Amino acid sequence: MMNEERRELIDCFVSESRDLLDEIEPQIIELEQNVTAAGRIDKRLLNHIFRLFHTLKGSASFLDLQAIIQVTHQAETLFDLFRSGRAMITSMHVDLFCQVTDFIRRVLEQVEREGHDRSFEGDAQQIEDALVEAIRSVSSDGEPAQEEQGSSGNDLGMDKEEQAPEDIEITAELIKSFADEGLELCENAESTVLSLEQSADSDSARQAFRAFHNLKGNAAFLGLPGI
Repeated sequence: MMNEERRELIDCFVSESRDLLDEIEPQIIELEQNVTAAGRIDKRLLNHIFRLFHTLKGSASFLDLQAIIQVTHQAETLFDLFRSGRAMITSMHVDLFCQVTDFIRRVLEQVEREGHDRSFEGDAQQIEDALVEAIRSVSSDGEPAQEEQGSSGNDLGMDKEEQAPEDIEITAELIKSFADEGLELCENAESTVLSLEQSADSDSARQAFRAFHNLKGNAAFLGLPGI
């Protein structure tokens, strides 16, 4: 039986995750269509999908939903190969990513009812195995890409998926957008934390967590590990 606070967190997670999946799925199809029509990968679209999977994995980690964490981690790794230009996305990969999103939707139904994703271990393992095999097949050395480490990111103690994308141009406009949004997130987090001193309610705690989580994700995307 879930307590009230976890029930609220679960409801928020399920709703946001479904929104993320609604955004991811058509973009995966669009990505394949771009490759088929133009023979090239839309890097902007790739990076956006990668960030959506990363957000989904981070939210699942907060609730310890291991089946979702397991498959989204490998999906991130495969997408990172496409982002780096080491592989070209094909219809096989699109089918695999669609299996991932379909699986997550099924898991969300149980999470919504019961508050956990147990009983999906076997299905998660099958999808993870398929993703790992796809990673091996497109990796130049035949090893899963998550085993490789970039010197710049790891010197700073960052996980591979939290390193700044190599193909992103850090423009003044991008930095200004990050700074403006970061200041707004900090102000929201500060006011929410102060309100917790008066009344420790779950809505305020969740709002503060989301502000810090979004700030961390944006900073990692730009390669700012200090934040």
